[in-house]
Amino acid sequence: MSNREKLTSLLGAVLIGILWDRVLYNGFGGLGFSIVMIALVLFYYVMLADKLELKGNKGLLFLAPLFIIMIRSTIYDNKPIQLLNALILPVLMTGTAIILWFKDIDYSRLSFIGEILGHMIMYPLIHLGKPFLVLKNRLFSSNSLKAKKVNPYVVTGIVISVPLLLIVLVFLSSADMMFSYYVNKFFNTLNFLDNWGISDALSHIILVFIFAIYFFSFVWGFSERKEPTSSSASEFAADSVTISIPLAMLNVIYFLFAIVQFSYLYGNGQLPEGYTYAEYARRGFFELVAVTIINFSIILFGLTKTKSTRAKVSRFCSVLYTLLALFTLNMLYSAHYKMRLYETTYGYTYLRVYVHLFMALLLILNLTALVAIWYKKIKLPKVFVLGSLIFYTLLNVINVDSFIAKQNIEIYRQNGKIDFHYLTSLSDDAVPYLIELTEDSEQEIPPVLVEDLNNRRERLMEPQSYSIFRFNVSKNRARKLLK
Repeated sequence: MSNREKLTSLLGAVLIGILWDRVLYNGFGGLGFSIVMIALVLFYYVMLADKLELKGNKGLLFLAPLFIIMIRSTIYDNKPIQLLNALILPVLMTGTAIILWFKDIDYSRLSFIGEILGHMIMYPLIHLGKPFLVLKNRLFSSNSLKAKKVNPYVVTGIVISVPLLLIVLVFLSSADMMFSYYVNKFFNTLNFLDNWGISDALSHIILVFIFAIYFFSFVWGFSERKEPTSSSASEFAADSVTISIPLAMLNVIYFLFAIVQFSYLYGNGQLPEGYTYAEYARRGFFELVAVTIINFSIILFGLTKTKSTRAKVSRFCSVLYTLLALFTLNMLYSAHYKMRLYETTYGYTYLRVYVHLFMALLLILNLTALVAIWYKKIKLPKVFVLGSLIFYTLLNVINVDSFIAKQNIEIYRQNGKIDFHYLTSLSDDAVPYLIELTEDSEQEIPPVLVEDLNNRRERLMEPQSYSIFRFNVSKNRARKLLK
């Protein structure tokens, strides 16, 4: 990469830094977040285009869910997923970049997590000085300065003066109110700071500087590496005899648990004195989901990290894994049964819906594990990674707030029970159903719902909500409906 290309890449990093600053200022729920994430992918490609081998690259498949998750913030307004995306997308982008760069890397190994952390933290820190080196070579090279007839000492003085003046202006503005008034008035007259104070402007400049340096160093960390880190440590493997003992004990416990389930939960058996069927049926779904996760982890570990020199022991373990998977399926159904009873009585919430969706993922993974126990060609770790990625992508496609509002209002029309305060906590995705409820002449509408819709109207009509960085399809639809 020539000095000119390096400088162009650095300017691109500065542009992305400016976009990230605007996203932090406007929030993650809007078009701005989608734009900056797509810009990051393009920046990665442009900087490394001459070294990337894209033909037959399996990393290209990961771009589809990546872009779906990226544009989600422009369509829906669900706050929990927005927050989760802000945490998961950087990890997913880094993982995709690693798979694109190292075509043959195994993304299902635990060492892949170390690769992600290395490229997010360690390698950017190692190459933190590269942007400054690029500037030095471009601005202070003898050929460049002679061609432009620029004294290097003058350039150095200007570079030192600009941040120094900004810092001094901040302190002087804080020390004297009138001085602060005239400084801010001067910049506002120039329309230079978009009505920011000098301290606000300095904080934005510092953020842009930090983001630009990080993104440039992040991508540079790939260009300096040819092969992923290889672990010289021997693979850990447990003996089948050892793993069969806890497997057998667990299956005995789960068999007894299944007997109780079929007697009381499914068979409506007579409960002991002091217990109510409603309480028994509705409690315990979170605990069952937790046990299901433990069981799947045991199967995953057993199929990938155990060894056996005897065929009989290996077959015996396969039988134990099969029983464990079947008992796990029973627990999943039990958790689903309990959850459905709870939802039909008390309505839907974020947690209940997401747990239900997560149980669907666990069902698919456990069915796959049941097949993989006997059909060894199935690589369960890869199925787990890809299944989890597809599941999370679907979470971004589903309009959860709209579903919750619709179902809870339907339950309200059937039994007259609803938590109006929870309805008002939903995002603007739910506004069409909230308006429909207020227009229903057969239902008594509490003041809290009317007040919430009025507050939403005022918020959506504020000038800053029209910013291109905050554009969101659901918010725009809600704004039109509330006018």
